Amino acid sequence: MCNKIGSFLLLCLVSCLAGTSLEAHVERKSIRGRSAQPLLNQKGELRLVYKNPDNGLSFAIWNDTSGDYSDHAVLRDQDISSPAIKKNNRGEIWVVWEKESFAKNDIYCGKLFQDQVVYIEPVNNWEAFHHSPDFDFDKEQNLWITWVSYSDSGTSVLAKNVTTKQTWILHSPGIKGAHDPKIVVDAANNIWVFWVGATTSRDEIFYSIFRGAEWSLPQELNKNNAVPHVFPDVNLGPEGFPRVVWSEYDGNDYEIFYTSWNGERWSGEERITDNGESDSQPVVSHISGSVPIVVWSKSLKMGSGIFYKYRRGAEWSPEKELFKSNLVTNVFPKIAVLGDRIGVTWQSGNEIKAEILTFAQLVERQTQRNQGLIDNIPVNPNLDENAYIGFGNSITYGMMDYKDTPHLGYIPRLESLLYENYGLSLVINEGWGGEVTEQGLARMPNVIYTHKARYLLLMEGTNDVVFRRISMDTAAFNLKEMIRTCRDYGVFVVLSTIIPREDHRWYKPFFKERIFELNNKIRDLAAEVKVPLVDMFDIFFNHPAGWRNLLSNDKVHPSIKGYIVMTESWFEEIQTLPFPPCGVEANRVSDQIVDFFQEGNVVKWKISPKLSDEIGFKAYKIYRVDFSVKPLSIKLLKTLSIRESDASVLGYLDFPGLEGSGYKYFDISIEHSHLYKYAVSLVRDDKIEGPLSASTQDIAQED
Repeated sequence: MCNKIGSFLLLCLVSCLAGTSLEAHVERKSIRGRSAQPLLNQKGELRLVYKNPDNGLSFAIWNDTSGDYSDHAVLRDQDISSPAIKKNNRGEIWVVWEKESFAKNDIYCGKLFQDQVVYIEPVNNWEAFHHSPDFDFDKEQNLWITWVSYSDSGTSVLAKNVTTKQTWILHSPGIKGAHDPKIVVDAANNIWVFWVGATTSRDEIFYSIFRGAEWSLPQELNKNNAVPHVFPDVNLGPEGFPRVVWSEYDGNDYEIFYTSWNGERWSGEERITDNGESDSQPVVSHISGSVPIVVWSKSLKMGSGIFYKYRRGAEWSPEKELFKSNLVTNVFPKIAVLGDRIGVTWQSGNEIKAEILTFAQLVERQTQRNQGLIDNIPVNPNLDENAYIGFGNSITYGMMDYKDTPHLGYIPRLESLLYENYGLSLVINEGWGGEVTEQGLARMPNVIYTHKARYLLLMEGTNDVVFRRISMDTAAFNLKEMIRTCRDYGVFVVLSTIIPREDHRWYKPFFKERIFELNNKIRDLAAEVKVPLVDMFDIFFNHPAGWRNLLSNDKVHPSIKGYIVMTESWFEEIQTLPFPPCGVEANRVSDQIVDFFQEGNVVKWKISPKLSDEIGFKAYKIYRVDFSVKPLSIKLLKTLSIRESDASVLGYLDFPGLEGSGYKYFDISIEHSHLYKYAVSLVRDDKIEGPLSASTQDIAQED
């Protein structure tokens, strides 16, 4: 494991190997739209309902041979979102969706009949922000719907029998938050609802069961509540019991896990992915009713893709690639299965893509080769002290009015400002449009290893606010892990809150409160892990020109004035950073008076030329490595207040040849035969410690 303090680090050199398909992909035309939900009819045709940006709710049929499709509007309403589609045992196709209004959301359901949605009725009968619906049918073909309701009184998971009009609140008072509910009816006609909540600060998966009389108290599915468990999905196995998949953080990235119910208890949690990339948003189904298949989205070092595994007997197949792209994000996979025929849809940028395959074709796909790790090598990364990475989403990238305008963003403006004040400087644009924190966490190692910049400016979470399937606790957790990853590589992070927005979501309490909640967690995180904070939200919100004037016409991304304010705010904080001292030297000295012999190392350094004075700084920290002690480790030797950092003031020594400007410390705790290296850091008044200086080896003085 890499040492978090600085120069003596263990870096993983990664060999990037990408699998390709044995069979050629059928070039499928994409549908412009979002939130696709697939269904296979008896002919094996892939049908899907989706949100059409022009017509509202649309229905499409894919042609398996040509890859083309035909579609038509089934419900013309631009306020529709998050549709779900299922067929009952009578062959009836039902659709459930959200209808957005200015300050609230409602859930509706209806039946698809002759290319139109009919029998439309509201699911909820009170005003609140209702979202994230899912549904299933019991043996009597009663429609059961679950969803999340948010209001001033709190957040709840609800379930409703649409036929009897009965509604239940499943959420326990001891569980905070509620996200991503899923519902399934088992072979015994028991109704199961799963959702994400938390009893501590980490998201877990809970479930409740309705056995005909009442709902059980919520129970925890997961054993370890120290890390987030998110994106649950559920499907019935061949015996008619639930099988559940989810994404869980393993200390390095998110991986896919699986468990099944046998009628009495859950099986052990199976980890079905184990790689150096982030795997999330899994969906599960069963081929021919018996073979489990799991499809998920993978955030790659470059780009993203859709991958899958299936299980025969007790063994899972190797990981296989369905689709990947370096240009757009590929997320939200959905799966429909009929016999041995599989239809998969996913979101690829602003378009919907789909594949229709048989199980035999899935088996033939070539195995995805995981990234191999070469043995860890202890190295000094030699990070560039004049290089900065701007890391985040489209706001970092520089979008304006939903157009790519990186030349107008803060990145080039900040680079010019740094050059004017510090000389040659580089600011690298690592903004990724549409990215959520889980994806940012996945690509962080590759970014910092590739660029080898000393500083990283981190502002991310705007898209997590909109992405209702995870909590702000998990978003903050992901940001904390990004900072940990950077420190492991010796990169110094400056953290920022997210800026306000004035699109329709700002006027919905659910989203507005998530913005404030995440920003409060970001502020707490900066204090907890001791990194500098740029409170970009407060800077925008309290700006004399009015924060709305700092946003472009899309009301989400900054205007030119907004990007200028961002530039100035980043630079103002950079000016106060505890830049590492320079000119560090270590000299072995000794003196003998009669029978007294004193030997030590004099460590000398100078303040960074980027700092004009020491106002705002309280101390220097001196670190040492003893190369005669195995295993090698770096240890804090001394913390010197700024007033004590000149050794001559303390009266320690005055050896010839060691005079001059700068600071000195006399290390007398050495062994004559040992070899040492030293490095120095600077500490701010707020206890934020800067990066270590370049290390120096002690040099023996001639007698």
